[in-house]
Amino acid sequence: MFQASARIWALLTLTLGSMLVLSASSTPDHTAAQHRPGDSELDEIADIAASFEEWLVSCSHDERGRPVYQAEHLATGVSVTARSLEVLRLLLRSTARGLSAIPLPSARIRPFLLAHEGRRAAAEARYAASLAAIAQQTEQDELAEILSGAGVTR
Repeated sequence: MFQASARIWALLTLTLGSMLVLSASSTPDHTAAQHRPGDSELDEIADIAASFEEWLVSCSHDERGRPVYQAEHLATGVSVTARSLEVLRLLLRSTARGLSAIPLPSARIRPFLLAHEGRRAAAEARYAASLAAIAQQTEQDELAEILSGAGVTR
């Protein structure tokens, strides 16, 4: 059951990543062939995601359409990038081992760190919301411009 849900999650992440890459390309001549993961590749991504639960694993494509695998540690924000799943697994294993060697802050410092992280998370959420609003307004403006150029009114 978990393997199937992890596979579905990996497929959704890859699909959304592909959509973001396609929507982010502003040039109409962007014709690089996108890499479509096969079942074995999806299974391996799901296996990596299940093995490294504290990491967010995703896939995107470079300008040539080649896959780029990324993982971000949810607690620290440390990220790794690789061009193959084997290299990603090795990087995750060594980075996770290195992160586990870092001692936790003392009990006296943790409340200050938590307060700082809370303020930072709120500021990042406000920033992300403002970027989303700008993107939505830009999209509406572009659509209105296209429609007005075609002689269509709202």
